[in-house]
Amino acid sequence: MNLGGLDAQRVVSRLEPEASACVEHALQAGPGDLCSFAPALDVAASEQAELEVRLFQS
Repeated sequence: MNLGGLDAQRVVSRLEPEASACVEHALQAGPGDLCSFAPALDVAASEQAELEVRLFQS
């Protein structure tokens, strides 16, 4: 997708209310509200243990 600087600024401007709402929601969250969802990272982490060459071996 080819997106120029002016078009990118328009997108950011349109998304500002939603971004602000997300920030406010995050600031009100407590430890019990926090979580993550990154299945690709979880799969990669589980496969890393089976590799012959590993970046970190601990």
